Amino acid sequence: MARVNNITFVSIGAGSTCLMPMAEWLDVCMRFTYYYGADLRRTALPSSVEGKFVVSLCRVTANRVRQFVVPRTCGLMPQNFMIFEPDRAQMQRWAARQLADLDALQPGSIFASGVMLDVTQAYELQSAVAELRRSRGEQIIGYKVGCTSPKVRAQLGIDHCVTGRLYDLEQYASGAVLSRSKYANLAIEGELGVELSRAPTAEDFVKTGVPACVARIFPVVELHHHVLRGKRASVGELIAHNAIHAGFVAGSGVRSDEAFGEPSLSIHADGRVLEECAGPELIHTIHSSLHWLTKTLAERGEQLTGGQSVLTGSIPLLIPLREDCRIRVEAPPFGSVEVQFTA
Repeated sequence: MARVNNITFVSIGAGSTCLMPMAEWLDVCMRFTYYYGADLRRTALPSSVEGKFVVSLCRVTANRVRQFVVPRTCGLMPQNFMIFEPDRAQMQRWAARQLADLDALQPGSIFASGVMLDVTQAYELQSAVAELRRSRGEQIIGYKVGCTSPKVRAQLGIDHCVTGRLYDLEQYASGAVLSRSKYANLAIEGELGVELSRAPTAEDFVKTGVPACVARIFPVVELHHHVLRGKRASVGELIAHNAIHAGFVAGSGVRSDEAFGEPSLSIHADGRVLEECAGPELIHTIHSSLHWLTKTLAERGEQLTGGQSVLTGSIPLLIPLREDCRIRVEAPPFGSVEVQFTA
């Protein structure tokens, strides 16, 4: 058996090879799923297709290459194909292109051209873009956690949390006036953010409730470039786009030890309620998101520090904004935040 990125194939020999463009990979996955009910990108092959695939590994120039042999008997295609795993140089080229696209408010041209990334590769690309942004003077001030609620996961077609970086030049105080033209298909979320007093530890998550490492809780309007340009929406593209984060507007909030009463959160546009939620789920989201983020960063050799902000994720839906309006998020007992959007 040969195992490649959690996909198990049965090796049965060699065959002739030819190069398959990356843009065709998704089409192969879709047809394979149709015939065999398995997703080539993330699941093992069912026993019914054993003996119909061959896997060999080779190296072409500086890039690692996966070579998959697909015999005619499979019914998918009469040739073989290769999937490139990008090396550091390729990641740097993609990162430069990603940042140029972001600056031009046209994110994701590499995905429009057919690039497909798994979760690990997508975070590598996000990190490479972060290094470029830091090199030009931007500072990372924390992280966001996204796709925390069933509503948002269903909306974006994802089944787990994601994270992105927060940058100093993309944070605004309540009362800000922002132009919608500065965003690619602007969409917003209303949620709670926290400021850390110190680095979280395992002991902070033993009990339920707000972790002891949280100094302040504040309401947030999170801004998004709501654009995915691949032929089919993918979690890899979502992550590579910094979890489609484009900034945030924050209220002053309250100290965590001064917040009393059952929490609620409602999102208003020009006084009209768009979404609302209430109850212990808001506090649970703070706890679970911070816990997940702490573990996820540790796996990448990173850690949270005191003074950083964390956006803990939205329970209500992602809301597209196509007209000028004033958005207000009310989140007692944590206060409120508002922002005016213009053309």
